[in-house]
Amino acid sequence: MPVPDGEPTRSTEDRIREAVAELTARGSSWAGIVDIRKALADVDHDEVTRVLQDMARNNPNIHLAPEANRKALRQEDHDAAVTFGAGEQQHLIAIEPIPDAGALGRVQAAGFADATDADLEAARLHHDTPSSTYDQIRAEQKRRAQQ
Repeated sequence: MPVPDGEPTRSTEDRIREAVAELTARGSSWAGIVDIRKALADVDHDEVTRVLQDMARNNPNIHLAPEANRKALRQEDHDAAVTFGAGEQQHLIAIEPIPDAGALGRVQAAGFADATDADLEAARLHHDTPSSTYDQIRAEQKRRAQQ
């Protein structure tokens, strides 16, 4: 697919991330690799495979997984699968959101009662949030839910 003059080209990884975001926008956290390949039909099959493997290998927020219901797989699913890890075919991809490292600081600066809902949730999910702070965040979220 040609890129108009002046428009920067997007990397295969960026395009995969965009496709996953579009495919998971309706609530599922997993996207089929067959659907990723369809969205990137203009990209070489081996290039998409290499980038998917690199993404899963180099980013702990990116997960490849096999389809649990093997009977539901079609030939196109098998053809699209990526071999990863112990050599098992992977049919699905999930990309966890990157934690907002600044949310905890914003919650602490604003105070639990005055922090935004988004900051409270991001701070709650961040791996560096101490247990006592986590408990205070959950208490505030429950308080808000009861209002």
